[in-house]
Amino acid sequence: MIRLPECTVGVHLEDGAVRASYSVMGFGPSLAWIGMILVDPDYRGKGLGSAAFDRALGAAKAAGFNTLGLDATTLGEPIYRKSGFQVVGPIVRWTGVLACKAGPSEDSTPGYGWNNQILDFDAAATGVNRAQLLVDLSNSGATILSSSSGTALEAYAVIRPGRTAFQLGPVLANSDAAFAGIIREAARFLDGRPVCCDLFRDSDGGLLHNLDLQAGRALKRMTFPHREGVLCDPTVRCGAGFEWG
Repeated sequence: MIRLPECTVGVHLEDGAVRASYSVMGFGPSLAWIGMILVDPDYRGKGLGSAAFDRALGAAKAAGFNTLGLDATTLGEPIYRKSGFQVVGPIVRWTGVLACKAGPSEDSTPGYGWNNQILDFDAAATGVNRAQLLVDLSNSGATILSSSSGTALEAYAVIRPGRTAFQLGPVLANSDAAFAGIIREAARFLDGRPVCCDLFRDSDGGLLHNLDLQAGRALKRMTFPHREGVLCDPTVRCGAGFEWG
């Protein structure tokens, strides 16, 4: 069971069944992430999605967070715009089986498991403290890969099992070469098992395409107020998931 930091979860019940849901997760006072706005397909078009979002927005504002963020579908974007959210960039889900192809020789050393260097690396790139979430992911069955050159950390990636595929993310790397290296290390670990990852930059898509993943679902990262780089600084190559940023 994953323990979410400062998390509020809400549902809409009808006839005793959950028909819509939302979550709000805080990363310290500076950022809250709105996710899991889901509506039962048979109950769409009745305003439940808007109601769930309004509740999530109200909970986040009442808690006094400085910035709110979310990843918007095409259907959700107009709703969020009405509340002042603005697009700060794209995010695309890539899926498939990572091919284990040899890459250029590397001087980096692969590692497994958490350490304080990874947490410091993540905090420096994102500007928020995600330590509780990341450590809890590890304690809940996720695998953490990292690569270093000498004593300096260059990249890390989280791989966690899902119902139909593994989720690869977050993935952080301070160079294109480090990103390529950690993705190939992930391919070796997955060993032919299906995976999905949420990529921020088109320029990184070439590597995933060459390793046989396919671009699919496209969303837009939005924030209120407008703030560039929210959990998607150039070092952050793949998100933690649409529900967590």
